[in-house]
Amino acid sequence: MKNNINNLIVNSIYNNIKNNYKSLFNTYQFKTKNQKYKLKFILKAGVHFISISCSYKNFIYFNLNHNTFYKNFIKLNKFNIFEFTYKNLLIKYLSESKNKIKQIYTDTSTFYNKYYI
Repeated sequence: MKNNINNLIVNSIYNNIKNNYKSLFNTYQFKTKNQKYKLKFILKAGVHFISISCSYKNFIYFNLNHNTFYKNFIKLNKFNIFEFTYKNLLIKYLSESKNKIKQIYTDTSTFYNKYYI
């Protein structure tokens, strides 16, 4: 069940980037010889990172280096991918749900800290 939900989230973010952020999507098309990871692999690592709630330096996902993951996270955050995806998924949930949401709880421990405060 959890893997299915994670795959839905990854596919939603992937399709969002592919359709709305062509320049960002093109950077993950192996145009340089140094690129090792596909966009979906980075996104799956991101969903895994959020689900386990650990620090970047302690993060292990297959052979992905924590520095590589962090740099890709910064790159995706510059395009506001996470904010846009969250809003889209929330709108989709509200349109398909019969119940109204009164409160939304968000774990802010994994949010990007722009000013290191």
